[in-house]
Amino acid sequence: MPAFQPFFNSLRHVYLRVTSIVLWIAASAAGVYGQITVFSVTDAASYGPRVAPGSLATIFGSSLANSTASASGLPLPTTLGGARVLIDGAAVPLLYASPAQINFQVPRALGAGTSSLIVSSSSGGSSTAFLFTVTPEAPGIFQDRSNNAAAQSTGYQAITSKNPAAAGSTVSVYLTGIGPVDNPVADGAAAPATPLAQATAKYSASIGGVSAKVSFLGLSPGFAGLAQANLEVPSTLAAGTYPLTVTVGGLVSASAQLAVSGSGTPPTSVLSLTSRAPFANGQTSSLNVLDTLAYVCSPQRISLVDLTSFSYVGEFGDSALLGGGGICALNNSTGLPILVDAIQISGVASYLVYSLASPLQPVFMAQPPLYSNPSSGIALQNVTSLSFTGPYSVSTTNWYMFDNKLNITAQYGDLFTFAFNSPTYPAVLSFLNLTAGYPASSESSPKPNGLVVPQNQLYSPIAAYICGTTALNTTAGNALLTVVDLSNISLPTPVVQLVTSSAAVFTGFGYQFALPGEPNLLLIAGNTANIRNPGITDPATGAANFAYTGDLTLTTAYMTNTDTAADFENITSIGTTVTNIQTNGTYFLQGLGGQFFALVTQPPATDLNGPATLMIVDARTLSSPVVYPVTTAWGLSSILVLTNGTTEYLLAPTSQGLSVYTVTLP
Repeated sequence: MPAFQPFFNSLRHVYLRVTSIVLWIAASAAGVYGQITVFSVTDAASYGPRVAPGSLATIFGSSLANSTASASGLPLPTTLGGARVLIDGAAVPLLYASPAQINFQVPRALGAGTSSLIVSSSSGGSSTAFLFTVTPEAPGIFQDRSNNAAAQSTGYQAITSKNPAAAGSTVSVYLTGIGPVDNPVADGAAAPATPLAQATAKYSASIGGVSAKVSFLGLSPGFAGLAQANLEVPSTLAAGTYPLTVTVGGLVSASAQLAVSGSGTPPTSVLSLTSRAPFANGQTSSLNVLDTLAYVCSPQRISLVDLTSFSYVGEFGDSALLGGGGICALNNSTGLPILVDAIQISGVASYLVYSLASPLQPVFMAQPPLYSNPSSGIALQNVTSLSFTGPYSVSTTNWYMFDNKLNITAQYGDLFTFAFNSPTYPAVLSFLNLTAGYPASSESSPKPNGLVVPQNQLYSPIAAYICGTTALNTTAGNALLTVVDLSNISLPTPVVQLVTSSAAVFTGFGYQFALPGEPNLLLIAGNTANIRNPGITDPATGAANFAYTGDLTLTTAYMTNTDTAADFENITSIGTTVTNIQTNGTYFLQGLGGQFFALVTQPPATDLNGPATLMIVDARTLSSPVVYPVTTAWGLSSILVLTNGTTEYLLAPTSQGLSVYTVTLP
C-alpha cells in the first residue's frame, strides 16, 4: 500500500524548487526590463527539456510576473502574481509565480508533440509564443540543491545522509511526469486517496544500477500533479549514496541521490562531487581547458568557467553558432592559442576559428568552408570528432541518406585534415587514403568517433584512432578500431585494425599511459547492435534516427610501448565484456589512472532523446571490467580530466552547467 501522508509540509515545499541556475538566468537576462520573455520550459523536478500531460512544469524567463506569489490551496488558480500562462490558448493552473520563474501544471488533455505557450500579465503585456515538447511521460524526481531525492520511509521520515534508507526497506520517492492514470484527476485539483490514481504505463526503477521493485506508482493524494513511487531498496546494497532513476513508458528520469544503509559490498568510490558552476548549457557540449579557463562548447554558445573558483565568467559565439556547434578543440601550437568549433548549419559543416590571445575575450578569426570529398563529390556533413596534432586538425564524419520509408540508401564517413599554420586562412589538407583491405578507409564506412592519440610520454608518433564497424549499408557487422598513420599528414594511411565480433560497432575509447617499456591500456566502448534499417522514428519529432542502439560492450586492449615509430601498430586485444546496459552510444571516455575509467553512456532506444549517464569502469580485472553509475543527467556528454597539483578532477558538463568531481583512486 502507498504511503498517503505527504512528505512535504506545504505546497510551497513541493512546487517551489529554485536553484542557482535560476539566479544565473535572472541575472543574465538579455531582454529589456518589463518585456515578458520565456527562456525555457522544463519539468519542475529535474529541469529536463520535456514535460508530460498532467505533470508539473517550470517556465524560466524574465519579467514573467509582477510579484512573487504561491498558490494558497487547491484547486490551483490560473492567475498568480499578476501572471497567466496560456497553452494552446487555454489558461493553466499555477503553483508559483515570480519575475524569473513560474511553476504550473500541464493540462491533462494535452497531446504529445509540440505545444505553444504564452505568458501574459495583468498589466497588459505578453510574451511571444514559445514552443516546447510534450511527451506521453516525462519522469522527473524532486530533489534538493545537493541532488538528494525527495524521499521518505514508511514512518514518514525524510531520507537523508543522517537517516539513510535501510537495504530491503520500502521508501516513497516523489516525482512528476508519470503520464496517464487509471483514475483521471481534473487539472489543478487534488488527487484522491480513494480510489488511487495509478500510472497506466510500464514503469521500473534502479538504485545504483540495481533494479528496485516498484510496488506503486501514481498520484500522491492531496496534491495536484505530484506523483510518488513506492519502491524497495535492493537488499544487496551496501552503505553509501546511490543514483536513483525511475523509468516510465520507456523514458528515463534524471537521477537523484539516495542514501542507503546496508551490509553488502560497496563499489569502489572513485568520484565525489566537489562543485558546480551553474549556467544555461546545451544538451551536448565539448570541453577544452586553457590555463585556468574551461571552454564549454554547446550548440548554442561557448561558455567560460574559471577553474580557480569553479564559477561561470561569460560566453560568446551565439550569433555565429546558430544552434549548430558543440564540437570544439583548442590548439596552442600555431603561434597563439586558438579555439576551433566544428559547426553544422543546414546540413553543411564548417569551422569557426577564435583567437584566445586574450582568453577571457575570444576574437573571431575565420570560417573556412569544408569541401567535398574528392572521391564521392559529397559535401562533408555531421562532424563527429575534432582533435589536433601540431598545427593540423583531424576530424571524422558520420551521416546517412534514406528514402521515404526510412531505409538507408547511402552512408558516409570521412577522416580529413586541415592545416592551421595560418589560423586566419586554414585550409583543407587531405582525406583518408583509400587502402585495400581496410574497410574503414572507405568514405562509405561510418566513423562515429576519432582522436589523435600519442603513444607514450617519451616518443609520440603521429597516429589517429577511428571507431567504426565493418557493416556497410547493412544492419550486420563487427566492431572496428582503425589506427591511422599521420606521419605524412598529407596522406593519412590506415596501418592496423582491431576487429571485435562481440560488438557490432565501436563508438568511443579511452586510454591510460604506462611507464616506458610497459603496455598502455586501451578501453573501447561499443554496442551489440548496429545502425537500424529502416531507421528508428523519433516519437517526438517523427524524424528518422539512425542511432547505434544495443547493449554496452567494453573491450580492453594493450598498446605496446616500444619507443619506435611503429609503436602505434602494436595493439593486442585482451577481451570483450557485454553488459546488460542499454545505450545508443558511448562516445566519451577518460582514463582516470589505476585502471579506472570514466565514461558517458547515451540513453536506451526507448528514450533516444533522454538523459545520459556518467559511469565508472573498474578495469583492474582486465578480462571482466565492472561498471557502476555515478549520475544520470540532462546534457551529460564529453568529460575531461584535469590535474591541479596533486589533485585530479573530472569535469562533466550538463544542461545546467559544469559539474566538478574529485578523483580518488584506491
